[in-house]
Amino acid sequence: MRKDNGFLLVDALLSLSTVTIICAVLIPMLHEMNITYKKSMEELTDYHNFYVYVKSGGAVIEREGYLCRATNDTICIQKR
Repeated sequence: MRKDNGFLLVDALLSLSTVTIICAVLIPMLHEMNITYKKSMEELTDYHNFYVYVKSGGAVIEREGYLCRATNDTICIQKR
């Protein structure tokens, strides 16, 4: 019985260290993915706003590094 008690302690410490290492790797990765998602959503929102503005006005606009042009059937949005 004495040998089993020591083995359980070592097993518990190994399990705890494994979980800690996994969390130490995954939490920063999750944070980075969240930042990338937010940047992508901001850029997509900008494209949508430009599209609606150009489509409704039919003009050429330049704003925050973007150049937007609209012709009869096409809309071109370029990053400068």
